Amino acid sequence: HAHLDEGTKWLGRISDEFGRGLLVERGVRLAIAHDGRSSSDVFAAPDSIRAVTRRGGWNRYRVRATAAHMTVCVNDVLAAVLDDHGAQESQLSGRLALQLASESGPVRLRFRDLRLADLGATAARAQPGSR
Repeated sequence: HAHLDEGTKWLGRISDEFGRGLLVERGVRLAIAHDGRSSSDVFAAPDSIRAVTRRGGWNRYRVRATAAHMTVCVNDVLAAVLDDHGAQESQLSGRLALQLASESGPVRLRFRDLRLADLGATAARAQPGSR
């Protein structure tokens, strides 16, 4: 789940909405190993990514999900990175949905130049210790 708002709370974050909750904060690169252990590093301050939004204007939001690797960019600025190899919780496929969740009342959301690219099939995940 790649979040989008005007930078107030969720922009650029990555979560597992129906499982593990918030996984990756803005400005963080997270790697989850097959056994569930994780490591992360901070590449940018969260507020610096919030600052790239154009309130009231058009924003470019790019999500790239290739197998277990996902990146989120806002106005061409890298916001979050996830490498999810967790055996139990990660998923290599799913649905695309455009969702609006408003906590502050009426909101108008518009999309333009929406593009979806098929990056090819995802190979089956190799199990640890297999060849």
